[in-house]
Amino acid sequence: MTLDFAGVNWLAVIVAAVAGLVVGFIWYAPPVFGRRWACASGIELPHPGEVQPMTYVGGVVTAAVTATFWRS
Repeated sequence: MTLDFAGVNWLAVIVAAVAGLVVGFIWYAPPVFGRRWACASGIELPHPGEVQPMTYVGGVVTAAVTATFWRS
């Protein structure tokens, strides 16, 4: 298996990663499903400003890797 990135549309990867992040931010927002998700998971939501920056970095990296390697 070789990793050939010559045919990758990087603009599409960036758009897909940003779209995934936006959907995730909306989905897990406390007014939408965030409180229900936290209750069902048995965790407590952090207060605004208490989220570690690495949480966001991890989400961006995960979205970018998923958008790069996803094949339909």
